[in-house]
Amino acid sequence: MTESPKPSLLSNSTLWKLQTLLTYSELIQLRRELLNHQKISSQAALNILNIVNPQKTANPARPTIPTPHFSNEVSSIVSNETGDKYLGLNKTRTHETLSFWEIETLLKGKAISEMPLSLAIRGNPNILSQPKVAIIGSRHPTYYGREQAHIFARDLAKAGITIVSGGAIGIDTIANQAAFDNGNSCVVLGSGLNRPYPSTNKHMFETFAGSKNGLVLSEFAHDCSPQKWNFPRRNRTIAALADFLLVIEATVTSGSMLTVHAALEMNCDVGAIPGPIDSATSEGTNSLIRDGAFCILKPSDVIERVHAIAAARIRKRTEI
Repeated sequence: MTESPKPSLLSNSTLWKLQTLLTYSELIQLRRELLNHQKISSQAALNILNIVNPQKTANPARPTIPTPHFSNEVSSIVSNETGDKYLGLNKTRTHETLSFWEIETLLKGKAISEMPLSLAIRGNPNILSQPKVAIIGSRHPTYYGREQAHIFARDLAKAGITIVSGGAIGIDTIANQAAFDNGNSCVVLGSGLNRPYPSTNKHMFETFAGSKNGLVLSEFAHDCSPQKWNFPRRNRTIAALADFLLVIEATVTSGSMLTVHAALEMNCDVGAIPGPIDSATSEGTNSLIRDGAFCILKPSDVIERVHAIAAARIRKRTEI
């Protein structure tokens, strides 16, 4: 009786690619398959795809992937067939994910806790190479807020700046659409790409996904529904992507203020447009200005600040 050929071993480099290229959901599925394998210990299966806990690293704000070293136990079980299966998923995708390392590069060294392992994307990721300004604000803006969101998004997009927002009703939608009509616009979802929220903006999301000037991205699994606990994470990602965060109308207890706090933790500049002192939707923005945020009166104020940030980065690279 002829013995079945032993599975060829995966090299450390291939296993390394599995960790750095796959989406979060694919990593979880591979880990599940390993855990179900009768010839491998549970600990070894967990170790192969275990992203280091940020709380246990030397620098808690910068989670890292372990060095590419795997036990013989794991390497003797995971065949090339299994590796090809998962790496093949990545090869068949055209610009559908940003890997962990691409995200790190994109964030330009920002300290962010719980960094996404990957970002699922539809559209043109190249627009993220441009300067990026996040515009956020009330879901129920006044006419003044709607007008300012349109003016600022339009003029900043015309100046070559990519506008990033969450695609929510109100300020987010106005800013995303005005930017797309005049330049580049990126939506960060609080749900999976197959379950975009809000559904009223489905057409806008689809238009962005099919255009060279638009991008829709999510750190959640494709079919993930818009759970309320997703949105603080979505807000953190918006702040992380931005070179500058602009708030247009927000109450003091709104989700926009959570995004502001995330931005400040990452040393991202925050600006706000002042509003009437008797308007509830301007309480948050006015308090931000009082507490030291940039007081933004016209689009050129943001453009000048973005240019200053870019110049500072160039000087820093030159000094190193």
